[in-house]
Amino acid sequence: MLLVASYKKDREVLGIYPTTNSGDIDVTKATMLQSYFLYVLKDSKLNWDGKSFINLEGKIGATKGYSIVNFLKDKEVSVSENSSNIGDVRKLIAKRIQGFVNQESKIDRYLKSNPQYSKKIKKITLPILVKPYYILFSKEFYNKNSELANMIWNEMKYHDTNNKFEKLHKRYN
Repeated sequence: MLLVASYKKDREVLGIYPTTNSGDIDVTKATMLQSYFLYVLKDSKLNWDGKSFINLEGKIGATKGYSIVNFLKDKEVSVSENSSNIGDVRKLIAKRIQGFVNQESKIDRYLKSNPQYSKKIKKITLPILVKPYYILFSKEFYNKNSELANMIWNEMKYHDTNNKFEKLHKRYN
């Protein structure tokens, strides 16, 4: 079981996502939304207009295995993949990449606790992508416990409509 996994077709071999009666992914049963943002050096002219990059002349960093890598490649961006979220921060400071795209929840927290980087890096405020994340149950677990899995997914939907998850998230961040 993965506690938070965005939808990727190739992850269907790993497990089961919540679906609607028609077989589509049920976005109402997501555990949370994650926003991906562009981070650049403070003096950079690189920007994002909501559809494409402006003044992109180099590579954009992204964490290997994250779904954002394919999103960037689909936009014909030259991507420098890194094995860790923090590696892109270091690459950007060293000017080995022009910017990087990553999950706001991970990078903002890191920059907040590392002022030596936050004084040099800015986040472009328009998100690149906002994605729902789901509990992904293994096929074996789901086949043996489908009723329990569906109860858990339904509970996520209930908490989402009552903003309980958001309140807890804010409390611990």
